[in-house]
Amino acid sequence: AEVENTMTSVERMLSYTELPSEAPRVAEGGGSPPPGWPKSGAITYQDVTAVYRPGLPPVLRDLSFFLAPGTSCGVVGRTGSGKSSLMLTLFRLIDVVHGRILLDGVDIAAVGLDALRRQLAIIPQDPVLFSGTLRSNLDPWGAHGDEALWEMLQAVQLRGAVAAMPGGLDAAMAECG
Repeated sequence: AEVENTMTSVERMLSYTELPSEAPRVAEGGGSPPPGWPKSGAITYQDVTAVYRPGLPPVLRDLSFFLAPGTSCGVVGRTGSGKSSLMLTLFRLIDVVHGRILLDGVDIAAVGLDALRRQLAIIPQDPVLFSGTLRSNLDPWGAHGDEALWEMLQAVQLRGAVAAMPGGLDAAMAECG
């Protein structure tokens, strides 16, 4: 039984090696978005068709819209209508096979994944915390000092709650909260 389990594990691992690679983490040809990009946050979808994998039917078809900077937008629909797929295209987690997505006029397909994903944030329907500290959940790359984190917590009216926690910013967090 142990040999069979081991062989099954090896088969699964080998199947991962056959998966298509994600887009380059850094833009090819040395191109990168302009400094300070994005400035305003205008989002434009132009005739976007997207699929989860080549050969599968589209999950979004010929979708076009413009979101002006500073506006809020609610996306509603029944299960399977494409709400999550819409966000997955913005983060380039699924393939856009036709059309393009612009963020402040820059085609996100020309931006490396690292540069793109560092500029985006999403609040999922079911939020998740990772094991570690509150600080590592708020600032996973360690790019901000205490003052910036406390200012952010003040802006979202959580400074008092975090200050009251044992350890404050360094309070231990368990996976999934």
